[in-house]
Amino acid sequence: MRFILIFLFAVLSINAQGLKLTAKIGYDFAGEYKVDTKYVIGFIDERVENSYSGALEGTWTVGEVFDLGAGITYRPARNGKGIENLELTVIPLYSIIKINLLTVPSVNPQFVGHIGYSAFSTSDSYKDNREAEGGTYFALGLGLNPVSDFYTEILFCASNFFYNIPGGSEETEHKLQYTNISLYAGWSF
Repeated sequence: MRFILIFLFAVLSINAQGLKLTAKIGYDFAGEYKVDTKYVIGFIDERVENSYSGALEGTWTVGEVFDLGAGITYRPARNGKGIENLELTVIPLYSIIKINLLTVPSVNPQFVGHIGYSAFSTSDSYKDNREAEGGTYFALGLGLNPVSDFYTEILFCASNFFYNIPGGSEETEHKLQYTNISLYAGWSF
């Protein structure tokens, strides 16, 4: 939560000259989570139900080739299909780089990269005495700006989380990775 407040304060306190804000709504599909524990050989792979998400990003154009900025995404609770009571809510906070592949204003395809921190929560019945921590977040994809204020994007996203059971040893650490593909449509203002 404190990361979200820091992000919002930073966005509101900056000099907004040249800032382009983009609000996006998206559909997350092909989601899966992997659980890695010391006492299970390898990963446990399971699917996550498809769902919607929303994002707010602020970027500045640097030269003709780069857009740099920051963003936050909210992915509401979605059910894991293989572990009972697992509902993931994911909130990535990230920096953005967009590299214009062509400098043709009417099309403007872009390579998009995100890197940052991903906070999360799960259902209380799944937590069961586990101490949860967020972790790294990254996304890679392509964006297209077909109309001046309209933006579309497809991203492969990955968020990493950690669970520790109190009073346990190293064998009680769980690493969870949630991945998905997101298709976004957004409007700049």
